[in-house]
Parts: sequence; structure tokens; C-alpha cells
Amino acid sequence: MICSVAIRIDSNPAIAENAIAEIQNQDSIETGTRNGQVLPAVIDTPDPVAMEDITRWIQELDGVIHVDVVYVDFEGADEAPVNAQDVKLR
Repeated sequence: MICSVAIRIDSNPAIAENAIAEIQNQDSIETGTRNGQVLPAVIDTPDPVAMEDITRWIQELDGVIHVDVVYVDFEGADEAPVNAQDVKLR
């Protein structure tokens, strides 16, 4: 399962660099070139549950302001897509 995201990063350079380093340290995430406060990334996971987990992990990182999901490809996912009613919103 593949997901493209746009990660909005804190404007403080030190906080931003720490968040980016943590994100880039994950094997399931490949980042693109940062454009201002936006870091494009592709997340590759085996199933929707793992995708939800890694996306929430990114959102909770110090220095991440917001994560926009741009595209999701369910092909090759080990499980059926997550039901919207099963997702716990904050």
C-alpha cells in the first residue's frame, strides 16, 4: 500500500531538522525535496493499519504541524481498506 503525503514542518529550523531526521530514519518513508515548510513524502506499508499507524506517528512528531494525504493506492494491501467508522479521530 502506498500513500503520498505533504508534511507541513515547523518554521523553527532546529525543530524542523529534528522532525525531518526522524521521518527520514524510517524505512517505510521516502522523502522528496523540502519546499519551504512542506516536505513531500511517500509511505509504503503492507496494509491500511500500518499506514494509519505511521501517518499518526508523523502527525505526533514534535515539529510536524500537519499531514495532508495526497494520494492512496490500496493495490497490494494485505487487508481490506480501513472503514471510516473504524478510524478514531482526535
